[in-house]
Amino acid sequence: MHRTLPSSSLPVPVQPAERDCVVPAEELLGLRDRYPNVLIAGPKVATVAAVNEIYPLLRLPITSVHVDSCVALPLTLTDGTLILSDIAALNRTEQARLHEWIARTSGATQVVATSAMPVFPLVEQGAFLDVLYYRLNTTYLEVGGLGIP
Repeated sequence: MHRTLPSSSLPVPVQPAERDCVVPAEELLGLRDRYPNVLIAGPKVATVAAVNEIYPLLRLPITSVHVDSCVALPLTLTDGTLILSDIAALNRTEQARLHEWIARTSGATQVVATSAMPVFPLVEQGAFLDVLYYRLNTTYLEVGGLGIP
């Protein structure tokens, strides 16, 4: 099957020399055919490399959004994958919208969220919705060293 995606939706390619990790095969096997939500935590270069690694296993069509650069998330997808970079920067209103959207489109959509910092401490501090965290954390990949942008 030939996949053609608009260049604006593709993650930034990472040269193999820049990779801090390779996603373990057992994690990749869990993604095939199930399309779970994925939370990837680690430095930006490592999270981009991890997204590139799992990219062929994602549900089509694929839309990529950098959370920091948008006022409101484009939650119009009814199927496919939404890649959200820097999920920890999402404000509480958008967190609630994203959670409602995931609940409404569950099974037809997949969310791949990345963060340069651990998200669970934000949940403990009340800065990140626990229900959204658990929805996103279906498959958790920690790549590289956390807390290093």
